[in-house]
Amino acid sequence: MNRLHESFSGVLLAVCAALSGYAAEPADPGAPPEPRLPLALTYTLKDPSTKQDKGGWTKSDYREGPEWKSAGSIREIEQAMRAADSGKVWFRFRMTTTKETFNNTYCASKHDGKLDLWNEGEINRQNNRSDGASWMRYFNSIFRKDKKLGEPCQYGVHYARTEGRQPLLDFAFVQAKPYHVQELRDAGTKSSKFHLVLDIPHIRDACGIRGPDGKYYLVGTPLLHGKQEGIDLFRSDSRYGPFKQVGTPWTFAASKWANPANLSQPNPKDPNYADQIIWAPEIEYIKSLKKWVLVYFPNKAPRPLPKGFYIGIAASDTPLGPYRDIVDGPIASDPDPHLFEDDDGTVYLTMGCGRIARMKPDLSGLAEEPRRIYPRNAPAIANEGTTLFKHQGVYYFGGAFSNHYWDGQGKWSQTYDCVMCASTNGIYGPYGDRYVAVKNGGNNSFFKDSDGEWYCTVWQPTKRTTIVRVELAPDGTWRPAENYDVIPGVTY
Repeated sequence: MNRLHESFSGVLLAVCAALSGYAAEPADPGAPPEPRLPLALTYTLKDPSTKQDKGGWTKSDYREGPEWKSAGSIREIEQAMRAADSGKVWFRFRMTTTKETFNNTYCASKHDGKLDLWNEGEINRQNNRSDGASWMRYFNSIFRKDKKLGEPCQYGVHYARTEGRQPLLDFAFVQAKPYHVQELRDAGTKSSKFHLVLDIPHIRDACGIRGPDGKYYLVGTPLLHGKQEGIDLFRSDSRYGPFKQVGTPWTFAASKWANPANLSQPNPKDPNYADQIIWAPEIEYIKSLKKWVLVYFPNKAPRPLPKGFYIGIAASDTPLGPYRDIVDGPIASDPDPHLFEDDDGTVYLTMGCGRIARMKPDLSGLAEEPRRIYPRNAPAIANEGTTLFKHQGVYYFGGAFSNHYWDGQGKWSQTYDCVMCASTNGIYGPYGDRYVAVKNGGNNSFFKDSDGEWYCTVWQPTKRTTIVRVELAPDGTWRPAENYDVIPGVTY
């Protein structure tokens, strides 16, 4: 596995080094690192787009007219807007991203209003709205459909201030250092150490726990197409299975807000429009409440809410249910919810690409506005599938991230990895560098067994649910505890 930091003699030294390293973290966790990459900027206060080619001004072959001016900084562009009392600005710059830095390159902005990001004539990030209170980071913002990395790419940014306010604009292009990781691939087809526990196609995003009764429970995303009754529950006497289905303890029919009759329908021309699915459910036992809890989100929005993903939560006194919704409605809007109970009994909800919020004591809703958690070296903690656990006083925030790379034959490839970062300064961070913990092991869950060892669920390499033992390495990073089938590492 990867080594992001200098090796130390033990975990304690790694934690101490991390503590001293976090002291220089900015107050705003989304702020880009300093010094920033210098940008050769040009800008105009006159709309350069045309009806025939709306993004033509963001192409490399676009010819700038006399209305375009040079700027030494984003601050200079903001001042030009203020001086001209202009509500909008368009600016351009060129940067080169390599295969080695592709996954670690991102853009960040702090703005009051709306921002659109283009590259080579294609809209990339649109309608990014903010009140300017904090920095926003954009992963995949350097993606080019032609995949011509190593060549200069033309970027264009359109910024529109909030009506009635002065412009507030800052912007940065960030390239973090590449790192080297090993790739976990085809494990389970050749290795007896990679334990297959649930041989059901497309039960993915598995969440497994060890309950207080000593048994193991597992839920996951079901078959993607076709009507689903609800959330299926699987149980085993051993962490290595086999897991057997023990019922469907939460059903659509028993839920009011997530009842199929109340779920909005997508385009009826879609052959799968009638599907009703729960994606990435998770099961937890909340010790402080002595309750078993399911947290989930349907693939459709409930009426009359707008389109999007909405999170529900249901509880039961027994692991086999039935589970009843704690409230008649969603508690938050985001995909991939995860519950974490801290040592003092406080429960937190993580979701999306890395948001977290403390929950009310009875789990009936959020007790605070969600906060965005950023790693030190990346645009986001994850694409999806966030997870959080605590070990020896350190918080580990992880998730699933799609890394792209080019293999030895130059083929464009992608892996779906479990990534992670750590905080020794509390649950809200600041957090350290993101790294790959389990290659090709994205959207998983971590649990501690009675033997004091940590394990995680994995489904990606085999498309079947498996369980892997993991360990904390001397450099402070998590990794598989045993050598599984791997191929030579690639640089990210």
